Amino acid sequence: MLDIPLVRFTIAFFAGRLVEYTLAATFATLASHSYGALIRATIMSPWGVALQLLLIGLLVAIGRIDWVRVAQAAERRRAKDARRAPGPRRR
Repeated sequence: MLDIPLVRFTIAFFAGRLVEYTLAATFATLASHSYGALIRATIMSPWGVALQLLLIGLLVAIGRIDWVRVAQAAERRRAKDARRAPGPRRR
């Protein structure tokens, strides 16, 4: 399907993943040791719980939007604006 050397591509892909995941795990461990108690306290506070519930509600609301209808309305507005826009000026 692709005209690339598959073996080299696969080796590069997995080498990149190995480096990325190693760095991510290292930084996550460092952050956990440094900020773990602060993060736990913040997440479990009443404001943290309220924010989490608000964000979950926002996620549900975004999922319920009819995006096809929104895109069609935006397209109609663009077409209407294009018809109203003045043409090029002549001197």
